[in-house]
Amino acid sequence: MISQSDFEKEIHNWTKNYLDVPSDHYSGHKPCPFAKKTLEMDKALVQVCDDDPMRMYGRFQEDKEHDIYILAYEPDWPGLEDRIEILNNYWKSWDIWGVVMMPGDDDPDDETLDPEAWGLLLTRPTLL
Repeated sequence: MISQSDFEKEIHNWTKNYLDVPSDHYSGHKPCPFAKKTLEMDKALVQVCDDDPMRMYGRFQEDKEHDIYILAYEPDWPGLEDRIEILNNYWKSWDIWGVVMMPGDDDPDDETLDPEAWGLLLTRPTLL
């Protein structure tokens, strides 16, 4: 089972090292300029879920404290990734995002996570 603290750490890593970093792929803009501030203001609910994805939506309808909900699911249900992709299209109007993932163990302050060290993003086929 994904631990709550590992998933939160993974979201913070992703936000700090990708979403909040200007990228040539986005014309010098950050992929998501609001993500870091949303996390810092505690307006994002990051939650590991073990319940059916459709039932989770009902839990957040009345919540007025958070602006976005990020739900993690382990890939142990058959067809879960396809199901989450379909639900994300439905949920997006309520700022709910489901993800099927296994978080890494990277520390948000790990200097080796510098996006410059990741290499280039290829936007067209390239012969290697």
